[in-house]
Amino acid sequence: MEETKGRVKSQREVLLAEFSVDDLKLIGIVTRLEPARAMLVDPSGKGHVVRRGDFVGRADVVQLAGATGATYELNWRLDRVRDGDVVLVREDPNNPDVPAATKVIPLRPEGGAATGG
Repeated sequence: MEETKGRVKSQREVLLAEFSVDDLKLIGIVTRLEPARAMLVDPSGKGHVVRRGDFVGRADVVQLAGATGATYELNWRLDRVRDGDVVLVREDPNNPDVPAATKVIPLRPEGGAATGG
């Protein structure tokens, strides 16, 4: 008997996969390069350079309805690097009619005060 429940192993390279995207801080943006790059800092204080198209952060595991109840991962993808923020998008290929989720991480230079929003 094969065990179907448990941690799903991602089939793609995901940066900072052990951290929630909500725990990442954007501290730098370089737009003069193509593709533009951004620096995210993880909760331990380590910086990571990311660029458009990179998958970032811990995946959400989704379980399909029905008899099989198969699980799969949804990852955030860096969609845009803008002057003051980065935009992450999460699409569900199994539900193409559902609009993609978006999340914006504002630029917070290290040592700078966070702004409410």
